[in-house]
Amino acid sequence: MRILLVEDDRPVADTLALLLGVDRHRVDIAADGIEALERLRQASYDVILCDVRMPRLDGPGLYARVSAECPELLPRIGFVTATSDEPATQEFLARTGAPCIEKPAALDDLRRILERLTSR
Repeated sequence: MRILLVEDDRPVADTLALLLGVDRHRVDIAADGIEALERLRQASYDVILCDVRMPRLDGPGLYARVSAECPELLPRIGFVTATSDEPATQEFLARTGAPCIEKPAALDDLRRILERLTSR
């Protein structure tokens, strides 16, 4: 699969990309939602995995922009976060129904979220 990974912490992004590469997925990394939108305008992705908290444009902001600009991509968006216990994150995830896994994510976690996103 071709995956867009949206993560502002470069070591975390590199680790997740390395894990996804084990299954031979092609991974592009965007440092925030603004860069992700630029990449989405240039290429097609099977899955978008996104951090919730990032500078400039965070995960909820990216989700809102994708909803307005290309809603057909919404079922392909999943989140990887360390803030799932925060009320704002819980409300956002409940409202959208988007799947989410916790950081640090293991390969099995990534496989499960990819399966969920591609079977929708």
